Amino acid sequence: MAGTSRSGSWLIGVAVLLVAGAGGLGWRLAGVANSEAQEGMAPRPPGVRLAALGGGTVSLADFEGEVVVVDFWASWCGPCRLQASILAPLHEELDGRVQFLAVNLGEDLANPVLLDPEERLGVDLDIYALPTVMVLDRAGRIAYLRPGISDRPTLTEALRLAGVTGLPDERST
Repeated sequence: MAGTSRSGSWLIGVAVLLVAGAGGLGWRLAGVANSEAQEGMAPRPPGVRLAALGGGTVSLADFEGEVVVVDFWASWCGPCRLQASILAPLHEELDGRVQFLAVNLGEDLANPVLLDPEERLGVDLDIYALPTVMVLDRAGRIAYLRPGISDRPTLTEALRLAGVTGLPDERST
């Protein structure tokens, strides 16, 4: 995973040493891309700050004002590879308009950007299945959180609900 800049990298590699939590927020928000997100009532992710390998810390709150797609994955997870192949072309098409982050759960990767040795983010979000994709709107609220594979039409709709316009699948009428 190359690059550590927020705007120019392909799925920023994030090593978050987490043990997946059970139930909770994950199942309550499964497939959240609904009126709650549109009405500004969706919850915000936890304000966890993670250490960056290059120094300093990063939080999801650092991306407020931007739409963010967060892919929770692991290298041993076959479906995670499929999810990455769905996200890659979206990242290329939306580069600069949407931030893409990858959060690796439970592994110590050679090239991580962020580390969470105290297992705070995944536990706080109750990530219990991989892959899990989360989309944050510009206000930093969770607009979409779903365990399992999220196909392109579903991700496109989640991004639209999070405030992204001019998406590749939109047609002028």
